[in-house]
Amino acid sequence: MQRAVHDDMSRTVGWLSVLALGCGSGHQAAIDVGGDTPIAPLDSARADTAVPPSTLAGVYIGQLPYDPATDPDGLYRAVFGAGGMTDPNHIIANVDGMSPYLFFAAIDTTPADCDWGANGDACYSYDWTTFDADIAAILTIAPNWKINLLVQPANEGDQNRETPQYVFSSAYAAHVGAANPQDMAVCGSYDGGTGTGSPYGSAGCTTGCSWNTSTNPATVGVPVFYETPIMTAYQRFITQIAQHFSSDPAICAAHSSDCTVAAAIASHIGYVRFGMGLGSEVDPLCNTHWPVGPNGSFAASYVGATEGSPANNYIETMTKFEASAVTSAHDAWTLVFDTHTIGPLNGYPDWMADYAVAAGFGFGNNGLQISDKTNFAGGNACNADWCANAAKYSAEVPVYLQTFSESAPGGVLGFGGTSPGQQLTGSLTDLLPFAVARGATILEIYPCDAVFAFASTYAFDRTTGAGLPNLATNTASGEYCADNNGIPGAYTEATWQTYGGGAGSNNPYAAAIAAAR
Repeated sequence: MQRAVHDDMSRTVGWLSVLALGCGSGHQAAIDVGGDTPIAPLDSARADTAVPPSTLAGVYIGQLPYDPATDPDGLYRAVFGAGGMTDPNHIIANVDGMSPYLFFAAIDTTPADCDWGANGDACYSYDWTTFDADIAAILTIAPNWKINLLVQPANEGDQNRETPQYVFSSAYAAHVGAANPQDMAVCGSYDGGTGTGSPYGSAGCTTGCSWNTSTNPATVGVPVFYETPIMTAYQRFITQIAQHFSSDPAICAAHSSDCTVAAAIASHIGYVRFGMGLGSEVDPLCNTHWPVGPNGSFAASYVGATEGSPANNYIETMTKFEASAVTSAHDAWTLVFDTHTIGPLNGYPDWMADYAVAAGFGFGNNGLQISDKTNFAGGNACNADWCANAAKYSAEVPVYLQTFSESAPGGVLGFGGTSPGQQLTGSLTDLLPFAVARGATILEIYPCDAVFAFASTYAFDRTTGAGLPNLATNTASGEYCADNNGIPGAYTEATWQTYGGGAGSNNPYAAAIAAAR
C-alpha cells in the first residue's frame, strides 16, 4: 500500500478531486457516552501548529448517486450532462479523473433468502458486470483519467437502501455466530422513510429506537455498525473489492469474476475511501438508540472509551482490517479515511486521524466551509478539527477535504449564495487558498462547481437553465445547477454572465484552481 503520495520537497499531491457526496459533517450525531468518564477533555481541539502550504496538482470530477440496475447511462450523464454539454473534451482536458460511489448492495448480490445452513459461505455472491462496464465506458473517452472508489456500506438520506438484505436475516446471524439478527436504528435525522414499515413515530419509537427483523421486517434504518453480521459481511466485501481490482490478475481470477475489465480498471485506481458509517464517511447517526455494544457503551464500542482502548473498538478494528485486506491484494492503493465529529466533541476525529495514520491511511473531512476560515482566524477549531490534524500529519500522509455543499461563486452574500448549503460553504476563491495554506493535499468539490470552472461550451437556456445537467435525477435536461429543488442555486444566469462561467476570462474558479496547483 502506498503510504504517502506527496513529494517531500514540494509537498505536492497529484489530486484535486471533484466529487458529489453528502455533506459529511453537516450531520452532527448525538453521542451516548454511557459510563465513560474521559469525555470532557475531548471538547478541546488538538493544539494547532504551523504547517508549510501544500500544493494541489490535479482535478477529479465525480458523480451523484445513480441506480446502475435501472439507469446504466446515469454515470455518464452525471459526469458529462449528456446532451447538455456540447464539448465534454473540454472537461476531460482539464481534470484528471473521477470518484464514483461504489454501493455495497449494488455489487453484493447474495440472495436474501439463501439457506446458510445448507450452503454456508457458498451463499456469498458478487456481480461486478454493470459497475465495471460503466467505468470502462468513461475510460474509453477519458483514457488518462484516474478512478477513486468511494465505498458505501449504507447510504445517507432518510432510509437505508444500500446494505444487502441478507445481512439483516436471522439465518445469516446464526451463520456468523451472532445471538440476534443485525440491529438497526431510526431517529429524527434518519427516520427510515415513509411507507417503508419504519417504526419511527410509533408507540415506543416516537423520537427513535432500534430493532431487528425478529420484531419488524423493515430494513430501512441505520445499521448498528459494530455488530457481528454487518461487520462480517462488510469485511468480506472490502476483501472482494481489493481482490477484484488487484494489481495481480491471478488474485482476481481466484476470488472474483468479470476479471478482464477489472484488470484494465485496476491500473487507473487512485485512492479508495471505505465508509465506516453512512455514505463513504464515519457517521453513526441515531447512536443514542443503538444497543450499547460489546464494550458496554456506544463510545467504547464505536471509537474507544479512551484513545485506542479498548483496542477492539469498531473504528480501529475496521481501519486495521482495511489496511491488511488491501495490502494482501494490491501494492499501490492509497486509502483515505473520513474523520467525523460525533456530537460537539473534537477529540473523536483526533483519535480517528491517529488511527488512520497508524494504519498508513490518509484522512480528511467532508465538511469544508467558510466558517473554518473564520474560526481558525479567531483561534478556534475547524470543522472536525481538520486544521490541527492536517498540521500534525500532512507531511506524512494525504489530507483530503470535501466542500460541505456546492459552493457560492459570488460569495455568501453575492450572486449564487441563496441556498442554505451554498451559504455555509462559501466561495472556492476563499476556501481554496485557506485549505492549501493549512496543508490540504486533496480537495473534493461538487460537479456544478467543476462545470462552472471548466465547461466553456456548455449549452443551456439562459433564462430557465434548461440544458444544465439535472444531477438530481441524472437526466439530460433540467435546472439542477441553476435551481436546486426550487431554491435558487449558485449557477443562475446572473452568476454565469457576471463571473464568466465556463472558464471565461474573468472566471474566478478557474483562476483559483490554477493558483492552487
